[in-house]
Amino acid sequence: MKVMFWKVYKAQFFTDNKDYQPAQFPQALKITYLRDIDGEDLVSATDEQWQHLNIEKKRRDKWITLLNPIFPNVTDQDTIILYVDKKQHSRFYFQQQGSTPQLIGSIDDSAFGAAFLSIWLSKDTSRPKFRRKLLGASS
Repeated sequence: MKVMFWKVYKAQFFTDNKDYQPAQFPQALKITYLRDIDGEDLVSATDEQWQHLNIEKKRRDKWITLLNPIFPNVTDQDTIILYVDKKQHSRFYFQQQGSTPQLIGSIDDSAFGAAFLSIWLSKDTSRPKFRRKLLGASS
């Protein structure tokens, strides 16, 4: 994805289904960052996207509180992976370039994973071209 002229990250979406079904899990999103970004900025950007999707403030505030200690500062080529299992438990993994992914946090709120993925996958996403690219590349 680009912001202004700069590429910020690249992403891949994974699902067991041939065609994307928002309510069918497991699903995973892998984001590889192409520049240094502070974890607080990642959380803030997440909240901005949820506002764009009209997710209620009370719910956003709860999730932001849960995300703050999870999201690390990232550098060029670091990866964050969200895996949402069949029971809709969300697990975040962090992988620095050349290392193995490490679990960095989990959120058991069954609505969280779908809401987080909706930032990229909702029909109302702020980046519809990026959504089409992600869904075209799902496997």
